[in-house]
Amino acid sequence: SGLFGTGQHCTECCNDGERWAPCLTKVDACARRAPPGAKLALVLAQLTEPTDADLPYAEGFKEAAASARAAGQEVSLVLLMEAAVAEHLPDDMADRFTELGFEVVAVPSALPSKSSGVDRGWCGAQDFLKLHAVNLTQYDAVGVFDQAAELQG
Repeated sequence: SGLFGTGQHCTECCNDGERWAPCLTKVDACARRAPPGAKLALVLAQLTEPTDADLPYAEGFKEAAASARAAGQEVSLVLLMEAAVAEHLPDDMADRFTELGFEVVAVPSALPSKSSGVDRGWCGAQDFLKLHAVNLTQYDAVGVFDQAAELQG
């Protein structure tokens, strides 16, 4: 389909759910397939307070959005976080994400309300946080990723 390629810097960094697979490397080609005038968002679901180590991944989102914009699409960058994490985000880190073009969207909690006592280190919390993207109804389509994803493009 021309959307996937071997241009990534690692050979085993994308997975199709069962095995290593080619990564989506041609964001501009994918964006050209979206309906004209579609409002799109790339969402980074960040469960923990971001650190300097997370910034290279966030920069990849900026580059992917630029590729899609070059193809004529309206693309927003959204940093999805729990309100408790967003409220304590250091100013310098918030500024860095703003400089990259992210809008911070805070949600009440990653975990469902009846999940008290669940270990916060459990990886499922990250997946529950990503589910909040269904509430981003101002967009026609969203791509949702977590801090383990590296967008290249």
